[in-house]
Amino acid sequence: MSDEDFLERLHSLRADAPDYGETSRAENTHGEFLRRLKDWEALSKLDEGTVLHIWRRSERCEDCELCSFLESEVDRVGLFGAQVWQIWRFALAYRALKNWINQTIFEQNLAKEHHHDEDDRDAGEHKDEESKENCLVCSSNRTTSLSERPEDVEPATAYEFAMDVVFDMEITRRYHAFSEIKKITDPILLKSGKVLQVMGGFLGTHTNSESCLACQIVAGHGQDPEELTALGSPCDDLSLPRRRELLRNHKLPFAPRRLSQRDAIREVRIGMIHKGSWHGLSLEEYRRSAKHGLIPRRRRPSNSLDPVSTAPDISESLAVASGSSRRIPSPRLPSTIQAPEQLEKAYRQHAKDMDAFIPQYGEHTGSARPVKAKFDVDLLNYWLTSCQARHGDVCRRNAKQIAPQGMILLDTEDMCLRHVGDGVLPSYFALSYVWGAIHQPVLTTHNLERWKQPGSLKRRDIPTTIRDAIAITQESGLRYLWVDAMCIVQNDPELRSIQIQQMYLIYNQAELTIIDGSGNDCMNGLSGVSHLEDRWDKESTYTIGDVTLSRVLQEPRYGLEASPWRTRGWTFQEELCSRRAVVFLPNVVLFSCMKSLWREDIRLEGEIGPKPSGYLNSLPAPTGQLLSLSERISVFRDLVKQFIKRVLTRIDDIENAFAGIAGMLEYATGPLYHGIPEKDFVYVIDGCWFWNMGVRPRLGFSSWSWTGWIYAAEQADTGIAPLPNLGTTVGLIQFYVLEHEAVRSLWSEGSPNLPTTEDLRDHFEPNEAQVQHWWSEHGVQEVPSRGLIGFFTSLLHLRVRAPRGLGAGQYREFSVCSPITGAVLTSLTLPEDFLRDRDALQPFIAIAYSAVDRSFRIMLVEFNDGICTKVNVTAPRRRIHEEIWWSLGPERRLIIMN
Repeated sequence: MSDEDFLERLHSLRADAPDYGETSRAENTHGEFLRRLKDWEALSKLDEGTVLHIWRRSERCEDCELCSFLESEVDRVGLFGAQVWQIWRFALAYRALKNWINQTIFEQNLAKEHHHDEDDRDAGEHKDEESKENCLVCSSNRTTSLSERPEDVEPATAYEFAMDVVFDMEITRRYHAFSEIKKITDPILLKSGKVLQVMGGFLGTHTNSESCLACQIVAGHGQDPEELTALGSPCDDLSLPRRRELLRNHKLPFAPRRLSQRDAIREVRIGMIHKGSWHGLSLEEYRRSAKHGLIPRRRRPSNSLDPVSTAPDISESLAVASGSSRRIPSPRLPSTIQAPEQLEKAYRQHAKDMDAFIPQYGEHTGSARPVKAKFDVDLLNYWLTSCQARHGDVCRRNAKQIAPQGMILLDTEDMCLRHVGDGVLPSYFALSYVWGAIHQPVLTTHNLERWKQPGSLKRRDIPTTIRDAIAITQESGLRYLWVDAMCIVQNDPELRSIQIQQMYLIYNQAELTIIDGSGNDCMNGLSGVSHLEDRWDKESTYTIGDVTLSRVLQEPRYGLEASPWRTRGWTFQEELCSRRAVVFLPNVVLFSCMKSLWREDIRLEGEIGPKPSGYLNSLPAPTGQLLSLSERISVFRDLVKQFIKRVLTRIDDIENAFAGIAGMLEYATGPLYHGIPEKDFVYVIDGCWFWNMGVRPRLGFSSWSWTGWIYAAEQADTGIAPLPNLGTTVGLIQFYVLEHEAVRSLWSEGSPNLPTTEDLRDHFEPNEAQVQHWWSEHGVQEVPSRGLIGFFTSLLHLRVRAPRGLGAGQYREFSVCSPITGAVLTSLTLPEDFLRDRDALQPFIAIAYSAVDRSFRIMLVEFNDGICTKVNVTAPRRRIHEEIWWSLGPERRLIIMN
């Protein structure tokens, strides 16, 4: 369409339309949207992403509830971001000013020590006029203003002064000798002391936090501040829990940050979103594009907002959705032609923290439910009753299961401890939380009898989170609660071990597990019980005309993923083994069972459908149908990969923290031997052996198992699953367990036999009698029996050669060479200083064979008093052909590995 045709069409449309003014036109379109919003059933049938309304700040009308709602919501996000940004800049400025002061004092002392005088160095010529203006020596006015500014320091001016001083001093040092600068540094140092006092008082309230970004910057650890700053606006890079934590830790008096014309939100588009059984409205914000400018009509861009074509015409869709044949009028055209404005989407909320708005329309499924400052325990009781009545045996406790041996419960009525006898197990709740670096009362052999006395726990200084769990239990009508710190005897290794081995039963048989998904430690308290700061009671509900909207998080699971609770190793089994759980997040409470996930802020109890993924994980329940080999291994590996991403305060708790999961899986995988199912040992150990990474050993644990290594999160996927096409131990090596005086074979039934040559049979053929003889001769008296396995293999001593040059990390790729010719055979990853105290010739054993190309995968090992320890395996696709291996004269060896 040509420009002339466009103008003619626009004039004809305007001639036929009533002559509304700007305000009345906006009121008309807003009123039209509110009328549509009342018919929520029709709106919810529209497609995902359908734009229902476009609101422009320039068209804001007075006393309009819709305009007030949108403006306040947009400003809320901007204000939140401004507060976080201010704290961010404050921390950077504090660190920069402190560094500058330390450097200046150091230089002054150095000058005195070497008797510098003002004639030691000539000042350079100052030709840069802009730098002259900022130079403290050349610009006397600038110097005066800086020295006078912080007489009455406030947080809002402290940042500005700190950055000005650091910036200007750097410029001054660039052009002048230190002797010239020295005369102006003393007054500025005196003034800066007061600034540091103000800033330090603000930042010093939370200096011990490991997760607080401001504290990390001030302490100088964590990520590099330059890298952090390069990420862009902190609001874009911090998740909602991190932002809320930052504001909670550092309550900086708010100093308004004026938004630039480009940052200001110019337009909001209201669209439909669908999340399973509920529907809501989303707000997409748009700001002026960085490429914005006056564009002639003849060069009108295709992506600019056309006053005719961009108005959302959804009348036909609404008519179909509502079953009406009446066409709903489209929004009116603007009365004047304005220059087109190029807009771009403004991501002022973290992608994982996007809000949705849901109308409150009675008790219907998917309707919003207001979140109050204090959590309503009656809602929890309703969830429990609904689950018990509707979900049957899936979520019900197994009546045949007996009470765990020696179980102790906290009696919330008499406030004391009770031993559970051999009779019927009473109904109880369990608590899952993060202990943190907080001293808390724990059960020991010294206070066990005293804590059994009625009322004894009333006089104890019980942490806030445990007290809140006690209150939830009491208000729910139950009497008993299980808390690990107060129900496991912590100083008796034998009793503690028995309880730890039964923890999966304790959580699985509890009526409900109370999860603190927002606390860093046991003193935080449960959100909505005693911790009320983050609840959205004042900001989450808007009344627009006859419609009440509630603001909710589209995906609260991201807050759960970001919680400290989700990072701990012990809480992993507590999560998996719980049949039901109530999760207290900062701004919402969730209820999860084997069948459903319900939310405090949305009525979802009537939904029919699968439980949404990504929230609490549950172990597969026994179905009476045995899992296949591939299913068993897949389930096991997935659980291990998730578990090794978690953090343990004590690294020697690795097997104890996994014991509950192992107990729950025993019906499918059978018993575990140091982290690996005995029934599928040869299949699972393939994944534990076939990787080539720099991983630290876990001292005191079996090097042949995944439990013997400390993985980084990014190594978890590789550390338990084998890489494809690299050969296998299955059919090649037969493993034996050496335990006490017994030797047991771990040969799996149905494992395939690889085609073998005479050499392979000679070196790898099992001999249980020989293993038993070795064990009876050496093992029982001389060798510790913790986690030993035995197998026959082929062994060679090969030359290990360090890489040349300097490495960038702790681990490097070493070459493995022939001891005869020196030719490179393969490679493997080792610590950079591996050969510092070792010989170049090192023992290697064959651990896998590929019949396709007749090659071996080999492992570097170390021997200590006859016991072998795994070091690492060779690079994945650099195997050694069997002809080369046999030509070097390997020996058959019985390997006893720890």
